[in-house]
Amino acid sequence: MSNEGKEGVSGKDASSDYDERMEDVATPAPAIDLSNNVQARIQNPLHGIPRNTLMKRVENFTREKGLEDKIDLFRKGALLAQSQKGFETMAELSESEKELLRRETTHRWSQPRDLYLTVIVLFAARGLPAFLPFFFRGWDQTGSNGANLSFPQALGISQDAGNPRASVNEWIVGVINAGPYLGSSLIGCWLTDPLNHYFGRRGTLFWCGVFCTLSVIGQAVSQTWPQLLVRPSATTLKVRLNQSSSFVYT
Repeated sequence: MSNEGKEGVSGKDASSDYDERMEDVATPAPAIDLSNNVQARIQNPLHGIPRNTLMKRVENFTREKGLEDKIDLFRKGALLAQSQKGFETMAELSESEKELLRRETTHRWSQPRDLYLTVIVLFAARGLPAFLPFFFRGWDQTGSNGANLSFPQALGISQDAGNPRASVNEWIVGVINAGPYLGSSLIGCWLTDPLNHYFGRRGTLFWCGVFCTLSVIGQAVSQTWPQLLVRPSATTLKVRLNQSSSFVYT
């Protein structure tokens, strides 16, 4: 093959490679659905801000909020928020403060006693009914389910086929079973704010306990179905007040 032929073939190959590269460049990148990008990571909003600018923002913030006496604390917090892993080289932090930051990694369960107390109180108030329903609501449901076998006959609201009021009594029994949830949603939730306003958190929780004790005893001595309807509703009214008040109190 002559030199001219070789040069022609070589020129065609080079042109083909060039065209392929241009096609790759011209091909648009696939669009990213930001709303469904589960691998996306949000960048630290303080990333890239020069230290002088960051400190100026801290000074402006503390001056605006009247916290000039805490400016050193806010400076340290801003530096740590900007670079959590670079605290070892921060001259603004004392050795004792750096040791506390190291301890967050080496002893992550070493927390203040008050924090554990807060978690336990909140768990007792809301966590147990939510995660261990058999412990609280299970007892209530077991009692009501068993009572459904006997209290309609005892209180004159049986649903036997020969009873002319069987259809009406069926609704009455249903309302009695729904009473706890009706009392909680229609009354208990709405009384939380006024009772806490007038009695305070501790007063509200105290009277909730007293009210619960009396309402349970009242259920045991009920003689008519309206009494049985009101007293379980009162019990769960207390539960709703207790659950919503204990969070704010802690």
